[in-house]
Amino acid sequence: MRRVLNYVNRYDGENLVLESNNYFGPEISEVLTSPSELAIGYEPNKKIRDAIEKYAVDHATQYFRNRHYKVTPRGKPYDLLCTRKAEELHVEVKGTRGNGNKVILTANEVQHAHDHKMTALYVMHSVSVRPETNQEVRITGGRRKILNPWRINQGRLKSTQYLYTLPPHKKP
Repeated sequence: MRRVLNYVNRYDGENLVLESNNYFGPEISEVLTSPSELAIGYEPNKKIRDAIEKYAVDHATQYFRNRHYKVTPRGKPYDLLCTRKAEELHVEVKGTRGNGNKVILTANEVQHAHDHKMTALYVMHSVSVRPETNQEVRITGGRRKILNPWRINQGRLKSTQYLYTLPPHKKP
């Protein structure tokens, strides 16, 4: 144990977490990620987060096309509009390196799921992220979990943040 501590205390190499010139980019040092955020699959780096989201949406699109849906990308407040004959399905897609047991939902996503009866949740989890040339990332692998129909009230929804508006500043 002492050898490990001595090594850590004497290490003067590149700090891949705090240095902004590493593969993950400057954003990783701008965000303080708590253990609870990491456990739910929060990805602090926007480039990686966007690549995972695109990967998950591509997989979800193919999944629903294989089930004879016409798939139209939407974006907000849900990701895919899937239609088949008279059926219309609104699909929320989530991607994560985590195990997919918990996902982060925006207030708009929650409200949309409450307001629409025909919704599905498609989660692509356990994906791998690999660096490529020119600081690009490659997403591979993963497994899917699908709730169709998705009844948001059947799960456990936990508020993790609040928006607080400060009162107007009064001059002393």
